[in-house]
Amino acid sequence: MGSDPQEHGGDWDSGSDRDGRYITQQGTGTFLRFDMPTSVGTGDWTSTMRIKLTNLDGSAATFEFNRNSHFGFEGACQCVFAEGPFYGDFQNMGDPAPYGIVEGTVLDFVVQRSGTTFTFSVNGTIGHPHTSTDAITSIGLRPHRANMQ
Repeated sequence: MGSDPQEHGGDWDSGSDRDGRYITQQGTGTFLRFDMPTSVGTGDWTSTMRIKLTNLDGSAATFEFNRNSHFGFEGACQCVFAEGPFYGDFQNMGDPAPYGIVEGTVLDFVVQRSGTTFTFSVNGTIGHPHTSTDAITSIGLRPHRANMQ
């Protein structure tokens, strides 16, 4: 789906550990973004990734839509959250642990659009669905204050 990723705000380093090969980045203003083909913007799609977060506590590390909206793994609220034009008002979705979002643990993270319904899944646990007719022009990852692999 989409083009090759573009790094913003700094290069992502590569490495490997017991969980396999990875790319990694940390720090505010850094992103890994994928532009979506125009034909996919309002169509059905699925994005699957394995993510490991360290320094997660209140980090505001996110999965990003359209360069301005975020599904957050853990914000200053100590909660999973959503914010930005795609979502409307800030949404506190509760404690990260029931979603399987735990410091240093590999997350199987899936974002899926089917019609106008967006679902987020972490390790098979489906989070709050969101309904939108908006076209998705890009998706990305933002480590912010966490280290993201």
